[in-house]
Amino acid sequence: MLIEEKRGVEEAYASATTTSDMRVVIDSERQGDAETIIAAGMSRSAAGACFMRLHGEWSRSEKPRLPTAEAIKKLADSLTFDQLAKMRIDLGLASIGNLRPSHVVAQMAAEAQAKAWYVAEVEMLLGKMKSFGSAKKYLVEHLGSWSSHPEALRKQMSVETLIWWLDKQCKVCSGTKWEVAPGSNRQNGKQCKGCRGTGEAKVPRADIGRMLANYLDDCVQIARTDIKKRLHRT
Repeated sequence: MLIEEKRGVEEAYASATTTSDMRVVIDSERQGDAETIIAAGMSRSAAGACFMRLHGEWSRSEKPRLPTAEAIKKLADSLTFDQLAKMRIDLGLASIGNLRPSHVVAQMAAEAQAKAWYVAEVEMLLGKMKSFGSAKKYLVEHLGSWSSHPEALRKQMSVETLIWWLDKQCKVCSGTKWEVAPGSNRQNGKQCKGCRGTGEAKVPRADIGRMLANYLDDCVQIARTDIKKRLHRT
């Protein structure tokens, strides 16, 4: 399959990684998938090329859906005192540990469980992707170069940041930036409290998450630039 110059580098690379046609095209105007793969392999950032591959694999996958607000509310309404106590321990909800059982506490616990379920489903999906293991290794090694956190925690931080980077859309408003009126699908004109009107979910792990996200973006930018330069023919 031939790749038109006007097509984006990431789209071209994602397509090339799934092609069965690895012929090298001798043409001054167009490049083939084989040339794109070669260009990626010669990039200064092997990590960036790996992250691009993972993003392509993620884009082509059927992703789990976060439970709806209605489903979370039903779960919250059904929780008993014993279930809340167990969830506080299982989900590490120290922030609600000293609060008396109430609708607010139940809602917080239900939202935390929904998020934990979603993350577990995404991790299971990522585990099936060829580039996930290498991508996680790059992040863990980068984090270890300036962090003294235990390796298990570095892996957890890396996976959480990867999940956010692959799907930044706010799960509360689905990226619309606005709240939805309870019991309807209509926006109420108020900014989403989950993302404060940005449409993007909050980066996990505060400063560490932001530094890992910057590393992801920087590596991809280097790889993208290198691939584009090598494919450009004058």
